[in-house]
Amino acid sequence: MTDTPDHIKKLQLQIWLAKTPEERQVQAIKDNEDMFNFRKMAKSQLDSAIETNNSKKGIRLIPCIPLI
Repeated sequence: MTDTPDHIKKLQLQIWLAKTPEERQVQAIKDNEDMFNFRKMAKSQLDSAIETNNSKKGIRLIPCIPLI
């Protein structure tokens, strides 16, 4: 983010560096899991909204496997 003042960034860095490497790794894993779960929930909600919208229009989607 670009709206965080420099003195706050310095404090955040000091707090982060004061943690042990194990604590930092656990935090990184937890943050990664939280972001994955949020993405999974958001995708589910979006898919549900699209399905609801399409069913109102009488559109039926055929499942497919992504090519990426």
